[in-house]
This record gives sequence, structure tokens and C-alpha cells, in this order.
Amino acid sequence: MPLPHDLCSHIQNAFRARHHRISVDHTTKTSAQRRIWATLKYRDEMPVLQSMELISKPSKRIFMDLSEIRRICSGRRVNGIKSLGMGEVAIVKTNDKEHEWLEAREALLMKLPGEVICRAR
Repeated sequence: MPLPHDLCSHIQNAFRARHHRISVDHTTKTSAQRRIWATLKYRDEMPVLQSMELISKPSKRIFMDLSEIRRICSGRRVNGIKSLGMGEVAIVKTNDKEHEWLEAREALLMKLPGEVICRAR
């Protein structure tokens, strides 16, 4: 799997170039190289995803427990990170192998803390 900051910029650049599909390289445990294809969604010729912003950066990783994820989802600021607005999601990377990448509200329902990677609207 690519690094989160590479993935965010890859998706944003694909939307700016008006691509309809993108491929993301994925390496399995057996070191076989595979690709995951993602379809990008547009509505009225405008991309549905307006922007993506990194929260956790390679130089400063941001880990949150359940109470901090709950506060961000309910509209309060945590450790200098703005709360989620209407129509905005945050992506959380957990240590659970079955549910490694989750939206913040899903992580809260499953009671899985983790690293908050990015926000998208």
C-alpha cells in the first residue's frame, strides 16, 4: 500500500486531470505486486471529492483514542485539529487487520482507536 500522503495527492491529481479511474499499487504479504482500481465519482461535471487534507504527516503522526475521535466527530476541536464539518469524513488507520482503514465514525462504532490520516470533503 502506498504511503498516505502519496495516496492523497494521487487521488487529488486524478480528479484535477478529470480521470475516471485510477490504479493504486498494493503489495501483499507474499510480496506480489497488485493493483487496486478505483472509480472516481463526478456529479454535474464536478468531482464529488472537493479536497483532501493530511492530518497525520510523515514527520508528525497523530494518534487518537476513542474519546478524541468522538470529540472530532461531534464537532469539537482536539489538540489543534479542527472538528469535522458537514459532509466531511476523516480516515483512521487502526491496528485491526480486518478493519485496517476506516472512516472515523465507523472506527468509533467499532471502538477502534488509531492514527487519523486525512480528512476529505
